[in-house]
Amino acid sequence: MTDLKFDINDFRLDKDAKATGVWIEFGGGASIKIASFDNPSFTEAFRKATKPYNDLGKKPDDEEQIEIMCRSMSQFIVLDWKGIYDGDDLLEFSPENAYRLLKELEWIRAKIVSEAQSLSNFKAKAREDTEGN
Repeated sequence: MTDLKFDINDFRLDKDAKATGVWIEFGGGASIKIASFDNPSFTEAFRKATKPYNDLGKKPDDEEQIEIMCRSMSQFIVLDWKGIYDGDDLLEFSPENAYRLLKELEWIRAKIVSEAQSLSNFKAKAREDTEGN
């Protein structure tokens, strides 16, 4: 029987990976490089985009929130991709194409949000173990 232990090193995050991103498999040979949702570039861009609403004491409506989220994510969360096609044509990565993907495909946007919020993707120990193999 293995003894379980609470090792604080199991909870340390790779700060560099949170900003520079990690590759996440999406199936069908596609992978997307995703930064953490709490990386400073994204949080600052999102804060700036919502500031005009906050200054007026109002909240963006649902469509405006999606627009702000997609624009901010396409610049600072989705950093690159491989193996994404539009029909038979390889869709090259660009922030504008990332915006299109996020805006048009709600389930992909939801998965990217989930992966960008998942701390396990950015754990230092897990990344060391993976890179060591």
